[in-house]
Amino acid sequence: LKTLFLPFLPFSSQALHELLGYDGWIAGPLEIDRMRVERLVYRALREAVTVATTKERERQSLLHDAFNEILRKRRIRTVYQPVFDLNTMELLGHEALTRGPLDSPFESPDLLFQFAAEHEATWDLEQLCLESSARRFRRGGCRPSRLFSTSGTRSCSR
Repeated sequence: LKTLFLPFLPFSSQALHELLGYDGWIAGPLEIDRMRVERLVYRALREAVTVATTKERERQSLLHDAFNEILRKRRIRTVYQPVFDLNTMELLGHEALTRGPLDSPFESPDLLFQFAAEHEATWDLEQLCLESSARRFRRGGCRPSRLFSTSGTRSCSR
């Protein structure tokens, strides 16, 4: 490790020990000195991995809670895009598009559906999307138009 780091560090192993928080006496053969530095580096790496893993677990827990709240409170948004016959420019209907809440990490439909797939909640989300798009379509005055909705293949197989 010393040969790996020293070209990039403009100071001695004593300074490296101080930088890493090791304030013990450094003396003796090079091997003993190298072992101490390596132990300190490995300890620092283990601590960094532990902190990163804990933070990622916390982040995943918060995302899971936010996603469950979206399902529980039915907080998805549905927008409608007109669908036209390109030959005649006649309006054929509207396609329902789902979005997550504006104030959440799931505003993007890609993130919303990816998270649902990763947590085996795709069918729950698809059901909510279908119900929401049909209910809002009737209320929105888009009739007598047709409603087009897209579902994932995994949802259809259920």
